[in-house]
Amino acid sequence: MTFAQLCDDFQCVSSPAVERTAKRLAKDIHDMREDTRTLSCFANDSKYSDSIRSFTGRDKYRRLSWIRSALQNPSVHMLGMAMESTSVLEITWQLRGYLTVPGGLLDARVTSTFTLNQISGQVTGPPRPMGRRQLSAAHPAGVLGVAARVGDVRGD
Repeated sequence: MTFAQLCDDFQCVSSPAVERTAKRLAKDIHDMREDTRTLSCFANDSKYSDSIRSFTGRDKYRRLSWIRSALQNPSVHMLGMAMESTSVLEITWQLRGYLTVPGGLLDARVTSTFTLNQISGQVTGPPRPMGRRQLSAAHPAGVLGVAARVGDVRGD
């Protein structure tokens, strides 16, 4: 699915501010804008937590940049975007690339879930740690390394 198709198919059941943020978050994921992501999408006191780190504050989202250092030739394919409620957004995407250490192909289906303020549209609560994932890789040790970065996984 192209990014344009993703946005065309998306139906926001919340405010226009939430819709703008949802599309911006999806664009940042699609473009792998890890250290240059749009910080205005996140509240100043937003919270983040995954299996390795947790923090409070929007500026620290710039530090979430592991994809390009962990994978060679990474690519992201958008699979879907939907509102679970008026304040919870779910973006499903696929990450593919070759692990830099110890090698092998990584193919991960990722569901990122964000809690949004309905008035400002900004991310407030911790996104669930990248949501549900399915990983397959040519090298099992590579799955373990990336699994530590993205959280709980279920192998194919």
